[in-house]
Amino acid sequence: MTSFPFVPKDPAGAEQFVSDGKVLYCLEVAKYFDPEKNINSVNEEVEALLSKLSYIPSTRLETEVPYTVFLERVHMAELKRRAMNIREVPHPWLNLLVPGSGIQDFGNGVFGKIITSTEDVTLTVYPVNKSKWDDRTSAVFPDEDVFYLVGLLSGALDDESLKVATERNARIVEFCEKEGIDIDTAHVCGISEMMWL
Repeated sequence: MTSFPFVPKDPAGAEQFVSDGKVLYCLEVAKYFDPEKNINSVNEEVEALLSKLSYIPSTRLETEVPYTVFLERVHMAELKRRAMNIREVPHPWLNLLVPGSGIQDFGNGVFGKIITSTEDVTLTVYPVNKSKWDDRTSAVFPDEDVFYLVGLLSGALDDESLKVATERNARIVEFCEKEGIDIDTAHVCGISEMMWL
């Protein structure tokens, strides 16, 4: 079971949200289960997990898909972009590993201030438990048990949008350095002003 955000350009869906100028977060939840087993127990588990969260119930959207379809969701979005001829453009993506001790300051200083709109960027935030990571990789992580992968995924359709995205990325890195959030080049994975995939 997975929950997907509403479509921002859908007025009926969007009018459910009253932010009063605050940042609203969308949480994607995936629950893996065997469809041959009792679906009621799966639903009870999901309800128990979600009961611990504070969220707007009317914004909860669910879909049930096979595991392979869930794994392919990014690829399917990619195929749609290719069909619209908007894939072969610069991708000034910024991926940061933010230590858990700095994520609150990062969120307060970046979301709603440096990133004032998500119209041109997909923003993802994934918590990572360092002890669950395979330490045989060459990746460099913040020196904390919990850190966050924060991804700003942009596609630049013209020179102006490329400039806006790259300047925004630079402001975020500058903000982290100024505020002492332990993100340096060792903690930046995949920061690229012209990432072509």
